[in-house]
Formats: sequence, structure tokens, C-alpha cells
Amino acid sequence: MDTTAEGSGREPRSFGFRSRICAGLAALAIAVALVPLADASESDLRLVGYFDRRNADSVTDADGNIVIDHHLGKAFQINNDPKPALTEYSLDTLAPGRRLAIPPMVAAETRAGRVEWLTSLDPVGHRLFAFERDVDAVPENYKLFNIDLRAMTVSPSVTLWPGADRIPLAISYHPLSDRVYILTRVSNLDAAGSLLFLEERRTNGDEVWTYRLAPCFSALDQQYPPTLARSIIDPSNIYLNCYNSGGTQSQIVRVRLGPDGTVISGGEDVYAGMPRTLSTMFDPGSDRMFFLTTNSGAGRGVWVFDGLRSTFLGVIASGDTGNGALDYSMGLDPVTGRLYLHTPVGLLVSDGRRLPLGGGLLFRQYAQFGVGTIVVDPLNRRVFVPDSLTLNRNLRPARYIIVKDELAAFLPQSAGDPDSLTSDVEERPEVTRVNISAAGRSFAARTLSTGGLQRGAWNLAIGQVAPEEFELGRDGIRTVPLDDRNRDIYGARVRSVSLTNDSADAMSLMGQADEGTLKDLNQADIDWPFEVAECQDDGKKPSNGSANDGMAGASCDSAAHVAMASASAPGFPGADPSLISAKNLFAQSSVVRDPTQGLVSRSTASVYGLSLLGGKVRIGQLVSEATARAKGRPGTANATFTRTIFQLEIDQDGDGTYEFRCDVCDPAAAQENINRALVGVATISFPEPDGAYYPLGSPKGFQSVVEKDRFNFYSDRALNDDDSKEVAGAVLSFPFDARAGRSRLTVQLAAVQAEAHYGIYVIPQTLAGVPSLGTGAATFVESPTFERGAVSVMEFVPPEVTPAGPVQVVIDKIVEKIAQGARLFVSNPGDAVLFAAFWGLLILPAYLMQRRRLIGVP
Repeated sequence: MDTTAEGSGREPRSFGFRSRICAGLAALAIAVALVPLADASESDLRLVGYFDRRNADSVTDADGNIVIDHHLGKAFQINNDPKPALTEYSLDTLAPGRRLAIPPMVAAETRAGRVEWLTSLDPVGHRLFAFERDVDAVPENYKLFNIDLRAMTVSPSVTLWPGADRIPLAISYHPLSDRVYILTRVSNLDAAGSLLFLEERRTNGDEVWTYRLAPCFSALDQQYPPTLARSIIDPSNIYLNCYNSGGTQSQIVRVRLGPDGTVISGGEDVYAGMPRTLSTMFDPGSDRMFFLTTNSGAGRGVWVFDGLRSTFLGVIASGDTGNGALDYSMGLDPVTGRLYLHTPVGLLVSDGRRLPLGGGLLFRQYAQFGVGTIVVDPLNRRVFVPDSLTLNRNLRPARYIIVKDELAAFLPQSAGDPDSLTSDVEERPEVTRVNISAAGRSFAARTLSTGGLQRGAWNLAIGQVAPEEFELGRDGIRTVPLDDRNRDIYGARVRSVSLTNDSADAMSLMGQADEGTLKDLNQADIDWPFEVAECQDDGKKPSNGSANDGMAGASCDSAAHVAMASASAPGFPGADPSLISAKNLFAQSSVVRDPTQGLVSRSTASVYGLSLLGGKVRIGQLVSEATARAKGRPGTANATFTRTIFQLEIDQDGDGTYEFRCDVCDPAAAQENINRALVGVATISFPEPDGAYYPLGSPKGFQSVVEKDRFNFYSDRALNDDDSKEVAGAVLSFPFDARAGRSRLTVQLAAVQAEAHYGIYVIPQTLAGVPSLGTGAATFVESPTFERGAVSVMEFVPPEVTPAGPVQVVIDKIVEKIAQGARLFVSNPGDAVLFAAFWGLLILPAYLMQRRRLIGVP
């Protein structure tokens, strides 16, 4: 580059003005793209040293693990050298201190070996609870003891099961109740499938109660002991993870306690997790469980279950796309909830308590496969990461890498205030204008097959055996000759109706299929029989659309401020009739601007003659209706949602007599009785809308919305690849997960969505400091607060509101379009950063040229 030419202000011929603009745009685009990685520097997570694990050649894989009591300011390492001992270390200096002889301890049996000691810390009383393994007893017996970490003394061991019929799998101390909870299995049954029990005991070992965990058949995790924790936020709940009868589908089991502290009979909530899960951790500060998985079919990273909201929130992606089984490790800061994930592509740091979940920051300089447990020192913000580059003959790291976490706190996200787009003024001709936007969607039935037919066939055919373990020709297993992707089929769907200031649009279909299904049909020379009915009016002429002999229709009239569409279909799409069938389907959505109510969006969906499991459950009619209204003034925004279940009949044993009947049914009673009939096959639920802008809407009347609860949305998107916002009248779930990965069939019935946005704004009388042709006058005052170099930025004081002049029509159009564009930020505030970056790319050249002129640069 010619530095002389650049320094003198002359443009070098080889690097002209146009090139500079292009380079500037490219640089800005790169800067925008790298924003998420800008903070991921070595100074934010820097290496500060190493911590050796004593007795590195011990035959016990768990030997050398550490426990941190940050309130006491100490770390404690457990090792055999050659006899069991506990060594104390200062968290400030990491210098060793006292050493205590302890009984032989029990290490958790996991699929990766005995990699973790079965211990639980009392952070208030500074005690460490553990099991003594009585190796001289035949059969082996187990005893409970605890270590006073302040005095460095050991309590006498107490025998827990004199008959030696139980094996401990997990232990957890609950400080609020001063109780110890233990997960056990019967000792004379195989570890992969046995009877599991949950016990509550006093700290001296006395039994309080024992409860059989009926949903749990296995608790053998890959790398860590099973999660077991009684909630501190809601002590009536105990969380644990285990596996279903196949041993391949992980699940969260929440055991509910009554007022007397004992388990409520049948008080178990079961939530399906991910197949082939690696391990789990529990955050007591948020009641969240973190499922660590390296299964690429389920999404490689950490899946987050929120116990307070009873749903999965999504996945914190690892950034790793490679194949591997035990190549991750995880850690959790118990104070901040910050999550650490060690992978072959780096060390990922994320906020585990954030809502919605964030992606975190990846530090690639620490890339190596993870092993063991990451331990966090909240007092000094140091993270102890097992160093997999120092594995010994027992495949156990001989030391920890210590990194200092100096990252700032992750800031919470804000959705903004939608009412900022409406003014608390009465509508007046020539003084105010309105900015309207409304939409509605509905469908009668949807069948979503997550994982596709290929994976589902593998799971149903071979269950616990992974596809890669078969040779197709030799073992006689054939793949399904169909496109391997999710299947998504709708029956009677209104894909959208929308209305704005100057346009009306609508679209409906009798049936809609995903690309994979269409591809399979095309290869078989079969045409999809359902066409789209659509209409569009941009203010010029009303239009109508019809398809499939009037089974789908749409009508748009922008001048009359109305858009509507409907669709109907006989029968049920994309599902086995022996599982589910229906006689007729119907869906309708409309948007109207009403002089009295303002903007009104309404959606209705119905299913007639619904039959489940060959008639075991029958519903005469299921109807859902959603209505959203808004008129831009305080108290005018509101919404309604109704669900009606007509003529429910349940023949649970199939003998022709109905054990339960109701003409107009309560959803809670219907759910309980239907699930009893569907047990072992499917589950049904009746979800409610999100409560953010339902039923009252925003306080100043800008918007009301009826749509899927946002936490259910996060869960459906993460678990089932479902991005739909409609609130279903009923949801049926058929799980087929196994070794081939996720394979779920989800059926949504009578689903509706409606939203209305109505903004009132005063007509502006000036633009960019130029006085309008109205009667008002513009006034400028110099504001020294906004000094920038030698240029003073002027602050504009608008005149009083007056009727618009002749030239104002053009200005009003521009302002109106800008206001319409602002709706996107309300409906989808998460996209605001992307649009800001986009407009930054467009505006930068003009800004740079104007600035050059102001400071006198030619």
C-alpha cells in the first residue's frame, strides 16, 4: 500500500473509493460474524497451573478425585496410597495440609468403569457422606459414614442393609431437611435391569422410608453416578435419572413428597430424555438437569431439563461434529450455575441458568477429549479440568489442568416492551394514524415423525442393537428404502392468514407433506393430491382462491380489512389407523378490523369421530378456538382460548363396556383416564397457551397473542424438531427411541394460533429537521452534551401537533413503512441483532461520506 498517498489524503489508484467501500463492508461483515467469539480469548479463561492426582497408578479409577467445600475454603483429594486417605488442600494456595485415614470407599459402577466415588457434601455442616465397602463380608455389605471436614475426623460406620441385599448407586445430602437420600438396586439381579429403590435416611443411617421406583429398570450411566437430588427451591420434589425397560431411553423421574415428607402414592412424574445419554448433573440453584450426550443423532452437547417448568429447554451445542463415545466431560459451578463442557474441539463455557438458553463461548486452546468430572472452585473462579493427555494404564488422568475463569457474567435477554409502539392517545382523523398487523394459523391434525422412518424401523426391529453393529447382508437386516429425514404431515391446515395496513393474505390446504414424503412419492410416480388455496390483495383488488373442489378456500380484501381461509379433510393423515383415526377434520382462521373491537384474529380447529388404539378411546368431537383482540389503547388488548371435549368414551379392557364416559369433559379428568387406557403405548396431554400476552394482552393495548407456551416450544424444538407455535387441543406422544437414536411419533390435534397488533401514533410534522407545511414551527437548540469533536449535534424540539400539509403525504408514507417494519422487532425480538447488523452494512458508507464532509476531508 502507498502509505504516502494514504497519509496525504489522496486516494492511491490501486485502492479507489469503491474498493474502500467494499473492503469496509467486508470488514464490518466479518466483525459482526465474529461477535460471539470475540470474548473467547486466552485472557478470559487462562491457564494458571496444574494439580496432581496422588497415587496415579492406583487400580481404582476414581482414585485422586477431589471434592471442593468453597465455604470452608478447602479442597479434599481422596486416594489410596496404599491405604485409603483424605488429604486437605487450601483453595488459596493449593498447598497440602492435614491428612486423614478413612475406611475403604465405594466407587460408582458406570459403563466407563469406577470413575467416581459415591460421596455427597454437606456444605453447611461441612460433612462428606460416603459408603464403606466391607470387603470381608460375604456377600459384600455396605456401611454409611461421614467425615467432619473441619475437624478431619471420621464418624463410626453404620451398616445399612444387614441382609446384604442392596447395592448403592447414588447418594445425596439435603441440607434443608438434614436427610440423606440413597438410590439402590437389588444385589442379586443384573445391573442392566433390576429393581430400583429410593430411600430416605437420617444422617446416623436410620431408615425413614423406602420407595420402589416402578418406572426405573436401570441406572447405569456412562461416566458419572446417576443424578439424585431433593430440590431446595421446592423440597416436595426429588429428581433422579434412570432408564426405561429397554435400557436405552434415558428418562427423568420426579418423585413427589406429601406434607408429611413421605412419597405420595403414584406420585411419580416421568419425562423422556435422550437415547444413549452419557451422564447427568443437577443444578440446585435452578432445578435443572444437564444431560451430557455424545450421540450425534440426538445432538452432541448438553440437553437441559427445567424441573420448575417440567420441560426441556433445548440443547447447549458442543460445536463438535465428530464421532465418539466417551470423549466429553462436564462440570458445574454450584453458585452461578455456569456450565463447563470439555470436548475434542475446545472447552465450552455457558450459562446454565439462562432463559432462553445461550450458546456459550468456545475456547479452542483447551481442545482434547474429556474424561472424568470437571470440578469448580467458586471462591477463586478456578476450574479443575481432568487432563486426558496424561492418562495412565487405568485410563485415568494423572493431573488436573487449572484455568482461571475471568469471563463477565452472561447478561439476561430482554424481549422489549411492545407497548412502546402505541401512543396513549385517542384516534383522530388527520392527527393520528394506526399501524396494524394480525395473523392466525390453525390445523386439525398433524403427524410428526422425529427421526424419520428409517430410524424408526431400526428401533422397532432390533431395539437395543445399534445399526453399525450389523452387517446388512450377513445378518439379514434390510434398511427401509425411504428418505431418511423427519416426516411431517398435516390434515386440514390453514397455513396463514395475515392483515396489515395495506395488504391481506391467506393460504390453506386440504393436506400438506414434508419434502421427504414428497420425494418418496415422486420416486414412485405418485403426485401429492392436495393443492394450495391462496389469495393476496395489496390494496388494488380483492381476491379469492379455492383448491380440491372447494375443500380448501381463501378470501382477501384489503380495503374491507379482512382475510380468511378454511380447509377440511376426511380421515386422518400419516398415521396407522390401528393407533389413531378420525372421520372428519376442519380448520379455519380469519382476521378482521372491527370498528368497535379493533383488530380481531380468530382461529378454530375441530376433529370429529376420533378413535385411539382401535376404539379403546373414542372422542365424538374435539374443538379448539383462539381469539386475539387489540385496539392500541389501555385495556383494549385481550385474548381467549377454549378447548371442548365432547362425548369421551373409554373401554380400557376392550370388552365392549365403557369404564369412563362424559358428554362435555373436564380436560384434567380426560387426561388422567385416557392415559390410564394408553399406558405403555402413548401419553396424551392438553396444553395451555403461553401467558405472556394471554388472556390480558399488553397493558397499553398494542398486542394480544394466543400461541404455544414458550417453554413447551423450547422443548418441542429441541426434542422433536418442532417449530410450530399453534396451541394444540390435544397432543399424543408415541416414543420409539432406542439405539438407532430419536424416533418419536407426535400427533397434534385441533391446534390454533392467533395474534393481533394495533399501534396508534401521532402524525409527524417534520422530517430530518425540515419544517413541514403545517402551522407549527420547528425550534432547534444546541446541546453541548452531545459534543463530538468540532461538530455540535443539534437536538430537535417538535412543534405542537397540527393537520398534515400537502407535502406531508410522502413523509407519512415513509414513517408508516418504518413503523410497519418495527412490528418484526416485537413479534420476533431475537432477530433485532441480525437486522441491526444488516442495516449497519447499508448505512456505513453514507455515514462515512457525511462524516468526511463535516470534518473537512475532501
